[in-house]
Amino acid sequence: MRMGEELAGLLRAWRARLQPSDVGLPQGRRRRVPGLRREEVADLAGLSVAQYVRLERGQYGRLTPGAAVRLARALRLDAEERLRLLALIRHAPPAHGTSGGTYPRLRPELATLVTAIDGAAATVLDPGLNVLAWNRAAHALLAGHLEPSVSTLRDRRRPPHNLAAQLFLDPETQRLYPQWDIEARRTVAFLHQSLAREPDDPGLAVLVDALTAGSRQFAALWRRPPHRYGSYGKVQIRHPLVGTLPLAFELVEFSDRSGNRLLLHHAEPSPPARAAFRTLADLSAFVDTQ
Repeated sequence: MRMGEELAGLLRAWRARLQPSDVGLPQGRRRRVPGLRREEVADLAGLSVAQYVRLERGQYGRLTPGAAVRLARALRLDAEERLRLLALIRHAPPAHGTSGGTYPRLRPELATLVTAIDGAAATVLDPGLNVLAWNRAAHALLAGHLEPSVSTLRDRRRPPHNLAAQLFLDPETQRLYPQWDIEARRTVAFLHQSLAREPDDPGLAVLVDALTAGSRQFAALWRRPPHRYGSYGKVQIRHPLVGTLPLAFELVEFSDRSGNRLLLHHAEPSPPARAAFRTLADLSAFVDTQ
């Protein structure tokens, strides 16, 4: 199924489950089909009817950040559904001369390099903190309770792993961080900077809206004045398999203008920390992250 067709099917399903009273509209004359009419959704989202009809026909058009957020709100999407919309917008073909909300994807050579890194947990992230690639140690460290495979160019239907969504919406991930509030502030600062760099990116706008709707903690942090995020530092992870890991991290931006970054976690220089990290890496040796 093409991405436009998948988005079209979801839009129709989301529209069909809503009644006029759900969105403050009168019932009006008898309806031949359940749910809202296309023109009603378009009006609620601030889109032209023609633009919304194109989306429901599987024809991608340019969605501004505000339009993407308004569409999610008009359809009364919950946080998970907004992230699904984000995944589809993220892969939409860009409009001519614009970024269209997508970033240059990971170069195959970098994907190979990341999986070959030994002795550190290596993750490649796009500006929205979607995981583009990681090695086995990174998956085991950050998301061992989740499906390891990442969304690829050949299989874009699966929502990407998103570290921000995991941190604010997934209780299992939250339990990994004894100092969760510090990690939360780092993540919000990173997203503030990404949105400042790409203010016209609808995917980032939908992600922020989904997190705001799904997490009171995120909403409160996002309203505060933005801070600079640290590109290196220390973090503790309380892992269910090997206990508390004292780690150092580095976040390195690539020079290819993609906006993608390499996140490295490695054990602090103490024998117990290194032994625990090596145990975790050994336990993940047979997990396929491709």
